[in-house]
Amino acid sequence: MTADGEEKNRECGEGAFLPDFQFILDHPHALGHLKDVVTYGKSTLPVPSDQWMGSAIRRLHEGKVIDVVTEVRGLANKIDDEAARTKVDNVATYFEDRADAVHYDRYRDNGWPLSSGNVEGGHINFVHPISKRGSGWLVPHLNNTLALACIRQSNWWEEYWGTAPSQSGQVQ
Repeated sequence: MTADGEEKNRECGEGAFLPDFQFILDHPHALGHLKDVVTYGKSTLPVPSDQWMGSAIRRLHEGKVIDVVTEVRGLANKIDDEAARTKVDNVATYFEDRADAVHYDRYRDNGWPLSSGNVEGGHINFVHPISKRGSGWLVPHLNNTLALACIRQSNWWEEYWGTAPSQSGQVQ
């Protein structure tokens, strides 16, 4: 499952797909957090910003997230401005908490998606129209709820109801 780093996303995926579940941190979200290090910790970078970003991205792809976390924490400790230091340290914590979700080379080798654009597009087109503030679904009902949302969005109501099983289980 590829999604942003929101813990509820992982929790939902684990509930639906365990034991065969791998959470993948959306690559563009990961890059955004690395850019925060460059923005708020630029004065502490040991090399030019683009070179540091390239190295950090490469290490994430190789699954060396703890190396990135250690370096970012070290950079944060060198920042005098408390707000900037906190922002950079938060990036270290963010990746530390998601260390199992950023081995991008392995995911690509398995043919898995590295970004959640398709998922987010589906959310906007299928889930958002049926979502209301405070609404939610139990994981066991999620697939059926989303299937109905897809039928509704695709304007397939007549086809669906024409082939839907009756209470007796017979197609009408």
